[in-house]
Amino acid sequence: MPIRKNDFERALSDPKSVYDTPEQVLADPRLDREGKRSILEVWKQDAEALLRAEGEAMTEGEPNMLRRVDLALRTLADRKDEARRRTHPGSLLRRRRTNGRC
Repeated sequence: MPIRKNDFERALSDPKSVYDTPEQVLADPRLDREGKRSILEVWKQDAEALLRAEGEAMTEGEPNMLRRVDLALRTLADRKDEARRRTHPGSLLRRRRTNGRC
């Protein structure tokens, strides 16, 4: 079952209103890869803003999620790379053979 449009829109405007953690975004089977990436990018922007606010002493100890969101985005990218390698196994070998050659 796909995610309801209003839940997706709410997650895009405030990911924490729908998900407790970035890992929950990754694990949500209702989202495709692009949906997950979009929500995680919004979460990353929010986490970066929070980090800036913490640097300016504008917050009172809210947890910084930037590292967790970055890890979730890298995991998503790694999954895409893995899927590409499974689909085109020779492409990785060709890239390895040409690395370092002019």
